[in-house]
Amino acid sequence: MAPNGTVDDSVWERWLTVFSPIVDDLNEFGGRHGLFVERFYHNAPIWHFVFRKKAGGKALVEIVHDPTPNQFHVGGVWWIDDYETVTRLMRTASSRTLSIPVKREQLLAALKETFETIKGWSNAADLTEKAGPYPEWRERSSSEEDLRRADSKYPLID
Repeated sequence: MAPNGTVDDSVWERWLTVFSPIVDDLNEFGGRHGLFVERFYHNAPIWHFVFRKKAGGKALVEIVHDPTPNQFHVGGVWWIDDYETVTRLMRTASSRTLSIPVKREQLLAALKETFETIKGWSNAADLTEKAGPYPEWRERSSSEEDLRRADSKYPLID
């Protein structure tokens, strides 16, 4: 899958090289749990494993490449968007750092641990971090229903 947007070819090749040793493991993780996989989201060295939660909103597990000092970070977040106030309430899972080359067992354990942690969150009152406002949401869609319809591509998991 191509990145979200345009990336210089040399950057794209560097990311493919960095992620290539773990691509099969990442695809296996996403497939095993039925997650929507977004590779190189917003032109960044990051993979997202996205899903909707029955308690509302969306969540993701992410793996990010940090070129200095050449390591991966695995973390995640659950968020609920409020279209009326164009703000987001969220809760963030702690990030785990993995040195490169990363061992398969460590990678899959970090991804699974983060996924299980986020799946275990069910009380929207625990979403205490706030972000926004994001007035561009109203530019991209005319209603909250439009946003929900766009989110339907993400699997409902919990």
